[in-house]
Amino acid sequence: LLACLARNPTLRSLALADNFLDDGLDPSIIESLECLQDLQLAGNRLSYGALQRAAQVCARNRQRERDREPEALKAEIRRLLPEEARLGAARRRVGEDEALLGERREAAERTSAELQQLRVQAQDQQRQMQRQLLS
Repeated sequence: LLACLARNPTLRSLALADNFLDDGLDPSIIESLECLQDLQLAGNRLSYGALQRAAQVCARNRQRERDREPEALKAEIRRLLPEEARLGAARRRVGEDEALLGERREAAERTSAELQQLRVQAQDQQRQMQRQLLS
């Protein structure tokens, strides 16, 4: 029964009190119950050492369960740290690109204004030359 329960990942508590279990119970079977957090063995013929070992296994499993989420979060943090650095670098590049784009737009606007001014001047010069030729 315990060997089959070892493959059950949802088993958290098991009441085996008053079942006449004795020290013939293989301790490795209890060790294999990795999800078990509460094992009730009172009223059996188990030695104090076997009861303590079962209690230690349950305590270890409870601690593992408590540590599972923080460890997963720590792993996620370690995975995301390089991403954060790349994101910062990308944001800096975007800022630099936007600044450069702004400078180029201003330069294009200045050039366009200068070109317009040169066209006006050229038209004025053409009119003056035409007047001079006509006079």
